Amino acid sequence: MVTYQTVDRCSFQGSYLVSVKTNAKLDLVRAVVTLSDSWVGMDCLRGPLAWTSDGEELTSEQKAAVLSPGEPNDSRGSKHCVKFSVPFTKLNDIHCGQMNTFMCEKDILRLTRKRQQKTTNKA
Repeated sequence: MVTYQTVDRCSFQGSYLVSVKTNAKLDLVRAVVTLSDSWVGMDCLRGPLAWTSDGEELTSEQKAAVLSPGEPNDSRGSKHCVKFSVPFTKLNDIHCGQMNTFMCEKDILRLTRKRQQKTTNKA
């Protein structure tokens, strides 16, 4: 799906595209998204690169933690959305019309709880 379709799909579920603000959240996404790139809730459609869930701009610490080196680079002025890139295991800015999978915040929270339950049950 292209990014605007994924935003609509998450909104329909009462959620939003996953926000990857920390290394810990990036680790969760890495564990779940292993086969193809996935949209995340960050773009620069309305100004500087910001989280779509709350409009908050990225801090320099967040940029260093979650973005691939040299990103965002807005190559040719057309990269306004952000995806988790499987080969690089970090976030990368990309054209919003590209087809990618996606994950809503509700999904990552649900999957995290399942993983925690499995770990607890093994102990």
